[in-house]
Amino acid sequence: MVCLLVKILICSVILAPSLVFAVDSAQDADLTINPIVIQYKQLQLSTTSAASTFTITNMGVSDRTVSTVSLAGVDANEFVIGTHSCSAATLSSGQSCDVPVSFAPKTRGTKNAELRISTDDSETPVLTAYVTNYTSAIVEAQRRLPPVLATNSLPESMQASNEYTLSWTLEGYHDSYYSYAVLFDCTGETDCGAFYSDASKFAESGPLSPASVTQGNWTYHGAATKLHTYEWNFTVPVNRADSSAWDVVGTDIVLRIYRKSDIDNERASSSVSLLIPGNQSDRYYDTAGRRLLKTIVP
Repeated sequence: MVCLLVKILICSVILAPSLVFAVDSAQDADLTINPIVIQYKQLQLSTTSAASTFTITNMGVSDRTVSTVSLAGVDANEFVIGTHSCSAATLSSGQSCDVPVSFAPKTRGTKNAELRISTDDSETPVLTAYVTNYTSAIVEAQRRLPPVLATNSLPESMQASNEYTLSWTLEGYHDSYYSYAVLFDCTGETDCGAFYSDASKFAESGPLSPASVTQGNWTYHGAATKLHTYEWNFTVPVNRADSSAWDVVGTDIVLRIYRKSDIDNERASSSVSLLIPGNQSDRYYDTAGRRLLKTIVP
């Protein structure tokens, strides 16, 4: 607990990791606000919580006037002040007024803001309270740490007309991911498989759900990853997409793995190409580590 000496001893209130609020209230102030901090639960984006109430009370013997009520801070637009009668209100001794505040998240993550009440009280010309949401470790991990391709069983060379089971494992913090495998024919291409919709695309798995989910190897503040394993039974076409034969010495193809989290899927977000660690293949098509180079032979 950290303490500051400001006329009286004032102590910080710690509600969540890296979240510290100083409770700044003078001993002989007439106007008070209660509570000092309101913490909101997690919400889906673009929804609004039920309002929580801050009460401003005149504890003195003389009338006091509240000038304005506002939100401040980088996350101020993530909260909403409801209809109230405190602005420009004169409170007599013992009288109170209420300010309702709701949480209305537009973006993910931990959000903090100040509720500021300007008054004519010389001891506390600005009353300050705090609003926050606490984001759990798993939500922070999902937002900050994207999944990676942990392992794969993707043959370096495949033969036309043969069937192969391509399998790969993603490690990440979400409960589930949809994953796609996409193949691109590099014949005559200078930037093969640069985009999902590239004209060189000749085969794809479609969205796959995990064949199995097991405990992962990483942790973030107590939150643990999961290993999501996928399988695609792929039969190599007899010929290339334009009906010509595969090159007798082998045709280079690019294989890309895409993923979409369960949350991305609910929001209809686009899938994202995975970064592939350097130990996952002997051959890469690009320097960004997203395209694996494989070969098809007749």
